[in-house]
Amino acid sequence: MPINDNPNEQWQKLKGQGFKAHLAYFWEYYKFYVIGGILAIVFITALAKDIGSNLPYGLYTIMLNSTNTSTDTQNALEAEFAEYEGIDTNELDVFIDTTTSISVDSYDEYTMSNMEKIMALTAAKDIDVMTADPEMFAYYAKSEMFYDITELFTEEELESIGAQYYYIDQDYIDYISSEEYQNSLTSDTEVADYTEFSSTNPDDLGNPVAFGIVVTDAPVITDNSLYTGTEVIAGIICNTQRVDTAKDYIMYLFGK
Repeated sequence: MPINDNPNEQWQKLKGQGFKAHLAYFWEYYKFYVIGGILAIVFITALAKDIGSNLPYGLYTIMLNSTNTSTDTQNALEAEFAEYEGIDTNELDVFIDTTTSISVDSYDEYTMSNMEKIMALTAAKDIDVMTADPEMFAYYAKSEMFYDITELFTEEELESIGAQYYYIDQDYIDYISSEEYQNSLTSDTEVADYTEFSSTNPDDLGNPVAFGIVVTDAPVITDNSLYTGTEVIAGIICNTQRVDTAKDYIMYLFGK
């Protein structure tokens, strides 16, 4: 994809393609700006948190499309999880981002900027967990962004928090990753509605994989009104370097 291509058209063409395709596009189109972009992200993050130093992360999560973007709430959650996990915030930073929002129906500058931010942070292996409404979770899950939860949690652990798995149909993921599909893509290609390839009931899907956990009724979510009027799904990012902490964060959401 040439550097002078229209970015909006290119993002439209990437709809429905795998996470690796998005990363490849991001690198090709923005490789000369990656360093500057990541530095800008660090600056913005530091400014938002009003901190004077860049500590390594002990946890980095994104609550995508949260309805509570209060800085006070975010700071309180970060402090609470740091205490829960025993993280010394003088040595490690806990960042729970409740301000990032994306709409796949509107590829405007704000959405594209946030998509690029998520791509950059994921490529840098900074993000550990994402929570999102079903549409956005499925958007990233079909791009193979999350661990299969069954590889990380035992049935006993899930039973202890009363949570459900959230499944994506692997057959659909394989199809949109296929050469046949990708060769057929145009800027007008329609992406299937998320309800067609995701469900909390594995029997609804041909080849279900549990990429997420339903956290809609988790106390931390409800007590802080972090999402309203939607189901909420949490997933652990597939290249996180802090799997155990990411698991603990999900248990924390349930007050366990």
